[in-house]
Amino acid sequence: MCAACAASDAAVAPPPLDFRLPEAPAYLSPVSVAPLHEGQDSHEALAQCTGERSEANWRLGASRVWYAGVRSGAEGGLTK
Repeated sequence: MCAACAASDAAVAPPPLDFRLPEAPAYLSPVSVAPLHEGQDSHEALAQCTGERSEANWRLGASRVWYAGVRSGAEGGLTK
């Protein structure tokens, strides 16, 4: 940007946008273990879902951390 434009932009620059993002959505909460059905072996059911649930919870946790970073960055306001 040239010096003349910078000087004129500084004099008439709009104020920064200020907005607040909501808390992370509920669907980014950890996944719970499904209830057992009657006659279902608890050890077998746990073995089937442990790896998948761990990966899903890791991804959800990472998404919440990312969203918190975006949210804290947006609180400072945006300038054009």
